[in-house]
Amino acid sequence: MRVILFLLFFLVSCRHRNDHATEKGYHFANNQPVKDYESVLQEITIKRKEFSKQSSSGQTETIPVAWKNFWIEKISIDLYNAWEGTPWDFNGHTRYPQQGSIACGYFVTTMLCDMGMHIDRVKLSTCASMQMMKTVCPDQKIQNLGRMGAEEMNNYLNTKGKAVYIAGLDFHTGIIVSDGTGNWFIHSDYIRRRGVVKERIQESLALRGSKTIWIVPLTESKVAMRNWLR
Repeated sequence: MRVILFLLFFLVSCRHRNDHATEKGYHFANNQPVKDYESVLQEITIKRKEFSKQSSSGQTETIPVAWKNFWIEKISIDLYNAWEGTPWDFNGHTRYPQQGSIACGYFVTTMLCDMGMHIDRVKLSTCASMQMMKTVCPDQKIQNLGRMGAEEMNNYLNTKGKAVYIAGLDFHTGIIVSDGTGNWFIHSDYIRRRGVVKERIQESLALRGSKTIWIVPLTESKVAMRNWLR
């Protein structure tokens, strides 16, 4: 009887810990099927070529919703699922998920490279995040949301619609995805060395602990999208 009671207590305790983590906004990829990393990269390449043909080599007056939705899906689901839990290290620069470790800047530039963008992965990963933003999205205004509280920032992003942003903090960088269900910070987290995580912006200790939160809307940048499709 004691053994049975102990097992029941253990199972309930584990369930409570998982529920608590969900309430805190952490995302667990094992709730969704995880695609093979190489197959995801292949899917991105094929779709990117299709978009390029449809848009006559990327020349378009407005950025199609389909492009934005594709970025959101691949960054926040397929690529994230592959990279989730990859360890953080200040000097980490792995090119493949679950192999070695990855620093925050390298994580952002690797995501952009995985999407098919033509960038200098190493140079942009080690420069200031502001410089990364100016290089990738030179036609977009960079905003500082650091004076906003967590809920205010969340509400503000909701008014902007679905998008993918590059985010730069005091000493950190990552990607914010607004997918219609919430606003998520995807990054290689140095706090408690958690590595690659996806969390609601209201619950991110990294965001809450930064005085500056610079963001630029990647999926609103015609320059970035032309780079992606060429």
